[in-house]
Amino acid sequence: MTYKEPEVDRIIIASLIKFQDKLEYLEDLQRGKLYMNTLRFFMELAEKDNFRGDRYEGLVAWYQPDRVTIKIIDQEIDGKSLAAPVALQMNCVLNLNAFCMYTLSFNANQKIRADQLQEFEDSLRIHKANFGHAKNMLITTNTKEFLERVRKALQEAQKRGRIYKYSMGLVNYFDDTTFHGNFDERLWGFIKRRYFAPQKEYRIIVDAGSKDKEPFELQIGDCRDITIITTPEDFNKGLKVLPPS
Repeated sequence: MTYKEPEVDRIIIASLIKFQDKLEYLEDLQRGKLYMNTLRFFMELAEKDNFRGDRYEGLVAWYQPDRVTIKIIDQEIDGKSLAAPVALQMNCVLNLNAFCMYTLSFNANQKIRADQLQEFEDSLRIHKANFGHAKNMLITTNTKEFLERVRKALQEAQKRGRIYKYSMGLVNYFDDTTFHGNFDERLWGFIKRRYFAPQKEYRIIVDAGSKDKEPFELQIGDCRDITIITTPEDFNKGLKVLPPS
């Protein structure tokens, strides 16, 4: 079985959000600097930070233990004796650089009645589980323009030979208790277990030929005109959804 991007209702991304404890990092981002660690960095980060790190980054396949047989020389090991699923990760994926952001998003086909407005507004507020101990956040006020500037910068970087290829999009979250098989190559770097689904992650991924945990920096130009810096608390307090006039 090959995992492909599921057929889902169209998602509207209202804003992209970057959480950060250090204000100066967000100010750098606002001035246009995207600092991109490798997926290997995030895999190893899981040893000390389960919030940002994921030891299963770079997945290319996921096999349920009761559906595999492992053979070592002439000895077969019944998968049923394995304690957990078999996760396949590849260096070519782990060496990709990624810039990750939280999405403030909703279903494009979602119909909201007047008496559901408060409930919808509450659903857009950011739970502490999504920002952890971060004291600050940057939010895009014109997400389309922000992504367009990112795309132009990536195209220029590719033209100049700084990167081989790039991709942008939402992360796909799979059911790790039932899925068994390979992941579509087009989704490599965009696959995570459903445990992380509340993060609602959007990724910008580049193949810069990085080795081990070599970071990559992308300059997209000053973005102070289409972003603001605030705190998660102030964002939640100030969020208001107004009905059509």
